Amino acid sequence: MTRTSISSRRTWCVLALLLLLWPGVLADAPRAQAQETTTVLVVRHAEKEWEDGDPPLSEIGWQRADALLRVAEESGVSVLFGTQYKRTTETLEPIAEHLGLEILTHDARDSEGLARRILTDHAGRIVLVSGHSNTVPEIVAALGAPEPEPIDDAEYDNLYVVSVSSAGGEPTVLHLHFGQPPDRPSG
Repeated sequence: MTRTSISSRRTWCVLALLLLLWPGVLADAPRAQAQETTTVLVVRHAEKEWEDGDPPLSEIGWQRADALLRVAEESGVSVLFGTQYKRTTETLEPIAEHLGLEILTHDARDSEGLARRILTDHAGRIVLVSGHSNTVPEIVAALGAPEPEPIDDAEYDNLYVVSVSSAGGEPTVLHLHFGQPPDRPSG
């Protein structure tokens, strides 16, 4: 078995377990209504063309966006957020088209505002955010989870699953990978 198929299988198993064990799913209806969990999947945009300005996705980036579609479909994503930059919205386009969802825009410089918006306007839902290498750790931290390590410029396969319970307590975060492992320079 290749690393990709093992990684992909592991990702699907963990997401399935996460959704099955999601607080409130196995509980009775009144308790489920009283305690909502908001689940936020946070990724960096897919690979981009190397050009100045607001570059589009590269061919490899579109392949990663398709891999993200499978993750979104299997996890029940119902809300999409991208930034004002083309590469984040293009990463979400296959999902929006396939699931019939609108891509909501947030300012890439306002991770705190995005977190408030998600937890207020989309509580209890499964949200997918396409950010940037410098904003993904900020978004995870703004949701109340420990801030992950910085993301290297060559990394595009990180997937952070943050679960925030309306009952309080510290949010949980799961760090996964999706799609093909990125090409990393040797050395």
